[in-house]
Order: sequence, then structure tokens, then C-alpha cells
Amino acid sequence: TASVGAILAILWLVGDSVDAQMVAIAFVVCIAYAVVAVNYSAQTAMVATSVVLIQSLTYPDPEQLAFARWIDVLIGCVVGTVFAFVIPLWKREALAANSASYADLVANWIHTIGDAVRAEPEQRAAKLAEVRQAGTRARDGRQVAITTFNTAMLEPPTDQLDTGAVGVVLSWIRRASDAAIAAETILRHDWPTTPVAAELADATEADLRQAAVVMRSEDYSAELDAQLSRPTALARKSIDEPTGDRVAALMARAEVSASAALRASHQVVLNS
Repeated sequence: TASVGAILAILWLVGDSVDAQMVAIAFVVCIAYAVVAVNYSAQTAMVATSVVLIQSLTYPDPEQLAFARWIDVLIGCVVGTVFAFVIPLWKREALAANSASYADLVANWIHTIGDAVRAEPEQRAAKLAEVRQAGTRARDGRQVAITTFNTAMLEPPTDQLDTGAVGVVLSWIRRASDAAIAAETILRHDWPTTPVAAELADATEADLRQAAVVMRSEDYSAELDAQLSRPTALARKSIDEPTGDRVAALMARAEVSASAALRASHQVVLNS
């Protein structure tokens, strides 16, 4: 609108003089470059003004051209608003859903690790194959969640979802998955482990599944949530008093990360 007003004023002042119009164009371009570091909107308006003035040199009705460009800008604003504020709402819903799915996939992965720890030696190979498959699905789920998160970070904020909190949750879940990678590697090398590792895997799985429930805005037990939001005594003991069971130590750190992800998940969905 400001550009249209400036264009009409300049055209009225210069009349039919091409030389005067060229001087006006040069003046507007100089202003556009002068304000580029100060105000992007003003710079854009000046550039639009100079472009229309240049086009008007060969256009029979410059005023009509200015109003036509004004209508184009209004249509562009409507389209831009739809793409900037309406469509991202769908992406935000997908962000919470994809993050919850990622938490569930890592929970499934750690569940299979617990099963592998409990398995008899002759069943260990089959269980480790399941661990590998679950790990592949978890990594695929992480890629989907991260891609959706990066897209949402470029969009305007909303009052339904805290994108920054999602980033925190994804970071904690990734730490749990990093521990799962290391635990899987150790199990493949037949490192001795104890049932403590399986217990810690169960606790980690419960934390991650609860985080997924919270991010989906599903009903849950507040008492259970409060219990799961704190690392278990067994996890703290495994970290503070290492016993040489490397899988248990990794699962303890995974449980601490999963409980942190659960706490952060309560900040994801706003006004819930």
C-alpha cells in the first residue's frame, strides 16, 4: 500500500518526463539500498516501488499498472498467510505425534534389549536379531521426528505447542537411544550382564511410553506419572556404585534420560 502511494505520487510529480522518472527511479533505488540494514519491510517497499516505476516506462497507463501490482500484493499476502499460519498448524500436530511415535519406537527397542538380557544363551542370537530390527525402526522414527521438528522451527509459533520443548524431549530420547546402541553392541560381543540391566530396561521403557502418552494428550494417571518422572533408586545406585555390568550401567543412564524426557514432555502441549 505504501509502495502504491509512493508510485502514484512520483508519477504525478514527474508527469510525462522520462528523464525525471529515471531520476526518481535512481533515487528510490538508493533509498532501498540505504535502508536494507535498518528495516527489511521498508527496503522491500522501496524495491517494489522502483520495479513498478521501471515497468511504467513502457506501459501506456502507469497508474493502472500500480493498482494492478497492488492487487497482486494483496493476493500474495492472503496466500502467504494461509501457508504461514494455517498449514503449519497441521505440521505442529504431526510434530507432537511423530515425537510420541519416536518415544514409543525407542521404548520398543529397549524392551527387546531387556528380553535379550533375560534370554537363555541359545536364544540370545534370535533376540539380538529382534533388537537390531527394533533399532532400525527407532532410527527411522527419529529421522521423521527430527525432520518435522526442523520444519516447525521455521514456522511462526502457536499457542497449542511449544516447539522448543519438543526439541528438549527429542534430545533426551536420543540420549536413551544412544545408550541402547551401546548396550546392543556389548550384548553382541557376549559381555556378561545381570538381571539388573533388564529391570532398568523395563523402567526406561515405562518412562518413554508415558512421555508418548503425555505428548499425545491422552489420559494418564498423575500418580504414576509423578513416580515415573523421577529416576529409580536402582538407576542411581547403578551409576553411583558401578558393578562392572556395562549393560546395566548403560540402561541406568538411559532410564535417567527417559525420565528427563518425561518431565520435559509436559511442556510440549500447551493449554492441555
